[in-house]
Amino acid sequence: NTSAVFCANYSIDSVTTSDNGTYTCTVTNPIGSDSETITVLAIVPIPPTVTISPSGSIQEAMVGNPQVIQCVASTTVEVDIDLLTFSWTGPGGGSITSDSRVTISQTTSSG
Repeated sequence: NTSAVFCANYSIDSVTTSDNGTYTCTVTNPIGSDSETITVLAIVPIPPTVTISPSGSIQEAMVGNPQVIQCVASTTVEVDIDLLTFSWTGPGGGSITSDSRVTISQTTSSG
């Protein structure tokens, strides 16, 4: 038995929402045909929405106590967490990184 694999590609150069829909590939030979269907849903990417918790433009923090400030980014489309970049700047506009006193962590949840 000899078998061969053939391929035909359907390419869209620049997807738009008008490309939404069901696409079917049908292959036919003298013995019959077979087909496979896929649905394309064009997603319009939008920037994330950011909220800070606790809320409010001023947060009082007691000297000597720990303080957690949470930055939450939400989007209407599911994205790979690796595509989101969080960064913090502090007083004076300098970039903040984790050290022995400050911990910066990143987590994800979906729902």
